[in-house]
This record gives sequence, C-alpha cells and structure tokens, in this order.
Amino acid sequence: MSGKGVAGTHAGGGGKSGSETAGVGGTVSAGKGGTQAGGGAGGSSGRDGSAGNPAAGGKAGTGNAGKSGEAGAIDGEAGAGGTPPLESCQGTACECTDTTCNLECTAGDTSSTCDFACTNTKCDFGCPTGGCSGSCEQARCDVGCYGGCDFGCRDATCNIECQGGCPTTCESGSQCVTTCSGGGCTDTCSGAGTECTIDSCGGGCTMTCSDGAGCHLTDCQGGCSLTCDGPRCDIDHCRAGCSITCDRGLDCHIGECTEGYCSIGVVGTRQEGSTQTIASCPGGNCTIECGPLDTCSIGDCTAGHCTINCSAGATCTCADAGCTVVPQ
Repeated sequence: MSGKGVAGTHAGGGGKSGSETAGVGGTVSAGKGGTQAGGGAGGSSGRDGSAGNPAAGGKAGTGNAGKSGEAGAIDGEAGAGGTPPLESCQGTACECTDTTCNLECTAGDTSSTCDFACTNTKCDFGCPTGGCSGSCEQARCDVGCYGGCDFGCRDATCNIECQGGCPTTCESGSQCVTTCSGGGCTDTCSGAGTECTIDSCGGGCTMTCSDGAGCHLTDCQGGCSLTCDGPRCDIDHCRAGCSITCDRGLDCHIGECTEGYCSIGVVGTRQEGSTQTIASCPGGNCTIECGPLDTCSIGDCTAGHCTINCSAGATCTCADAGCTVVPQ
C-alpha cells in the first residue's frame, strides 16, 4: 500500500506533494499533503519506486522501492494497486470495509457533515468543511479536517490533521497522532499498548491517558494539560502554562517551558514513587508537587520563582539559582 499526502483542509491554494522514503524491508513513511484544500491529496508512489499519479489535483509523490524490488509498506502494511482515486461522499454513505478507499466529504455546510467509517482496510478521509465524525477499527486512517472532527480509533493506526478543536478517542492498542495547528484538540486514550501523540498544538490541548495508555505532546503554544496513568507522560516543549497530573509510580516530564508557569503534580493512592522533571524553565514560576517516595527536579530557572514542594521521604533537586525546595 503506497503512502499519500493527506487531503487539504482549508479553502485556498494547492496542496503540497506527498513523498515516501524506502526503509528497511521496504517500509516507507507517508508524506503529508498540503493543508489547504483545492490542491487535493498528494500522489501515491508507483510499485517500483517511480513517481505515482497525482490524486485529485495534487502533485505526484515519489518513492523508493523496498528490498527485492517490491513496493514499500506503510507502517508495516503491504500494499497493492496504489491509492484509489478520490471519491465524494455524503452523510453516512462514507463507509469502507476490506477495500482501500479515498473519500472526501462533499456536504455543503456543517449541518450536513459526513460520518466516516473504516474497517479492516486503509482509508483516507477529507473533511474540508469540518465537523465530521468517524471511526477506524482494525485499520489505518489518515484524516484531514478543517476543524471540529470527532474521530474514534480502536485497534487501529490513526493520523489526524486538524485545524483545531478535534476530539479523538483512541483505545485497544491503537496508535494515534494528531496535528492540531489551531489548538483546542482533546485526546482520550485508554488501554495497555495504546499510544497517543499530539504532534503540535496551537494552544489549549488536553490529553487524558488511562489504564496503561501513553501520552506524548511534542509542542504546545500554551495552556496544554496531560493527565496520565500509563508508561509515558511527556511534554517536550511548552511556550507557557502547561501542566501534568501524574499518577503515582509513573515518570512525568516537561522538557522546556520557555516562558514559565508550568507545573507537575501527582494523584492516586499507590505506594510507589514517581519521577517528575521540568528540565528547563527559563521563564520562571514553574512548580512541582513532590509526594512521598517521589524523585523531583527542576533545571534552569533563569527568571526565578521556581519551587519544588517536597514531601517527607521525597528526593528534590533544584537549579543552583532561581529555584527553591520547600519542605512539606
């Protein structure tokens, strides 16, 4: 199955072309399409690594063949025949089972949006008007949405590009990645083996990971929050005002809080220590609530006013300047 660009999701100029790179065993990464509709989806690659045909007005993507001359797979899934032509759909007539599909909602306004469904296949969904809903089960779904799309993934791989305000439910070992340039997206993730990532958030995104699911937020422009009960609970970078609520016994981490006012705290009753870290808070005013048996640290705090509230039995480490450990 060949990779393709995600369809554009905002009225305007042409979409960018998708691209693919051959990996070990023929694995390739999917190229992303332009974020503006009108250009349509990026093209799919040919089976021999040659340029594919453009889909719906987008530029053709290029790809390198996998080993033994076979076409590469997307995320380990073998493909045959390339991506089908873009088709329009409306309402509930946007379902695909066992057959690869490439659908775009043609509802005229958000009062008549589409309900996508994908089962046991690979699906590409476009929702240029926003407000669509959908489900992906035992499948791979690549979704492009203007905004406000509500999508559910079960035992599936879901990649969602949203202009803002998209809620996603991810469960039963699914792998979900959301790009939320306009902010305000919500991920609710559950189940061991489930991994949720918000790859970029314009601000105000929320992630809740429970029952062993992992949460990862790569970048937030401000005001994002994570609530975690799983093997991963990380914010790589936050401009300002992000927070993590960390269940006991977990490792929770904020890489950099550029303008400050980030915080980490623990909840739960398990008698296990957590590791809580804010590696860098140059803007100051970062806080960690460090419970018994926890190990907590704050690194660079150039602007000062960083605090670790350190419970009895905890291990607390502050930067040499600008940070204070307060015994509790």
